[in-house]
Amino acid sequence: MRRSLAVFLCLSSLAVARSAASPPGEVTLRGYVVDAMCGRAMAGKAKGMQQAAAHTRACALDAECAASGYGVFTEGGWYVFDARGDSLAAAVLSASARAKGILCEVAGTPKGGELTGVRLREIDSAGRTVPAAGGTKETGR
Repeated sequence: MRRSLAVFLCLSSLAVARSAASPPGEVTLRGYVVDAMCGRAMAGKAKGMQQAAAHTRACALDAECAASGYGVFTEGGWYVFDARGDSLAAAVLSASARAKGILCEVAGTPKGGELTGVRLREIDSAGRTVPAAGGTKETGR
């Protein structure tokens, strides 16, 4: 009985610590950061994820495309960033050494068709943070 109680208390404290670490309703996604103009065109297409992986950094930073905002294209779909997320995405894109396929881990809360309270970092295919030209680039913390 004591052992069961100890295990229960340990697991309960882990659950509390986990919930304190991220806001309620927050999701963590892995996908490609794309400008909204191109992302909307890719959404719903059979090869949308492949198109997002091939999307160039230069296009995303082009004035017209950048003005449309940003989002993340994942296996689960297209998620548009709020204004804060747009700023963070622009910073990650500007600092990236990649010419295309800017893979990121994105955390935020889906709200009203947008991903709000965004935090993001560029990653490699193994999920490790990719150093930017001037060092590690993680934004939103």
